Amino acid sequence: MLRQKRKVRLFSIRECYPIKNLEMNNLKVSCYSGHTYAEEPRSFEWQGEEYEVAEIEKAWQEPGERHFQVRTRDNKMFQLCYNETEK
Repeated sequence: MLRQKRKVRLFSIRECYPIKNLEMNNLKVSCYSGHTYAEEPRSFEWQGEEYEVAEIEKAWQEPGERHFQVRTRDNKMFQLCYNETEK
């Protein structure tokens, strides 16, 4: 199976602890794309800092969106949302 790494810009971010909505300014997400595009996040760069995803704790879909609750290597929790309809 061929794995591709792509930069995706249609993500938004929310830091889970404390829960607050954050702007997606300068958010770049590297994803695994298998059967679907942006199937799961592997790492992301946000506010000038690189985060590696250690674990996807929860993943779910809503109409036009895919959500991922992730834990980074430094034990921070984030919620990433991929908006499939945004251009």
